[in-house]
Amino acid sequence: MKKPMNNNNGKGLTPKTLAMFAAMLLLTACDGGIFGTGGGPDMIPPTENDSSMDAGSPPLTSEAGDTDDAASSGTATSGTEGAQNTTGGSTTTDGGTVGSTDGDTTGQGTTADSSTENSDGAMNPFPETEITTNAQFINETAVLSTAEARLNVVNASNLTINVFETSVQPDSVLFNENGIASQSISNSVSLMNNESSLDFVDNNALGELLGSYSQFDAADATLSTVFVRQLDATFYLNAAATQTSTSDAGLTKIRVVQASALNNAETNAQFMLLATGDNSSGVDASFDPISFFTPVSPYLEVPAGDYEFTDELGRKDNETFSLSGGTVYTITVLGPDATPSLLNNDSASAN
Repeated sequence: MKKPMNNNNGKGLTPKTLAMFAAMLLLTACDGGIFGTGGGPDMIPPTENDSSMDAGSPPLTSEAGDTDDAASSGTATSGTEGAQNTTGGSTTTDGGTVGSTDGDTTGQGTTADSSTENSDGAMNPFPETEITTNAQFINETAVLSTAEARLNVVNASNLTINVFETSVQPDSVLFNENGIASQSISNSVSLMNNESSLDFVDNNALGELLGSYSQFDAADATLSTVFVRQLDATFYLNAAATQTSTSDAGLTKIRVVQASALNNAETNAQFMLLATGDNSSGVDASFDPISFFTPVSPYLEVPAGDYEFTDELGRKDNETFSLSGGTVYTITVLGPDATPSLLNNDSASAN
């Protein structure tokens, strides 16, 4: 049964009760209180004005930059320690819209050197790598007998690389797991889209972007070649329309690409073909002047035969090539002195 509340029948507090209450007040005034330990101050929750909350600190962010921002800005840098891409840098062009009906125009992706100092002023043993992003290329020169757009890559860099076609979902890797070895030429492959976009990556660190084309438009029956070049820690992509046939069966067609600084990247000079040997055509020819920054010459047509390939400034040793009639070639100059050049049969790349 519920008991009624006791109201002391209207009586006041007794002296004994008052004495006990006073004693309790004295105890609560002691450090630690009735149940406290007396070992230290009471904990007080921080407020919004308390500096221990770092209320004014910015939110934490990843050190890896947003690759979409990098592409939209036209510039990006890629660290040497994995896939840490950051926007910014001081690249001077975005590649430009390039491509021509004669295959002589290339996409220039020029960049400036990046800083090698850390934020604290110390020298960084892993200097950043500049890359070309947001480059554009258009090839409408039909040279193939099949209704497809084909691509081959000349890798003049010191890395093994691979290429992703990023205009399809999911991204399509264009070459096998071995990639394209340093200083070598790939087979040609078919692009899945005529209006495409491409990422060039380090095959041994697939998150490491070396450069990209946000627009890579190749019509049916075209063959396009991308030259991946390197100057110190900077990578350059240069795309060109590639031809596969000559105007006469007794002629050979050939162009030259400078993939090395040859001691001075800005020097503009001529390479030449000098007729030589028992299979000499008897005709000498000179290519238009090129440099590392304007690296691709127009094609020349010369009689088939043996030729000595020379540099007018003597920056590299002479090389001898035997050129067949009805065939198209590209010479890629890899380095000075005795470093051999790459000779590619562009006609064979059409298959």
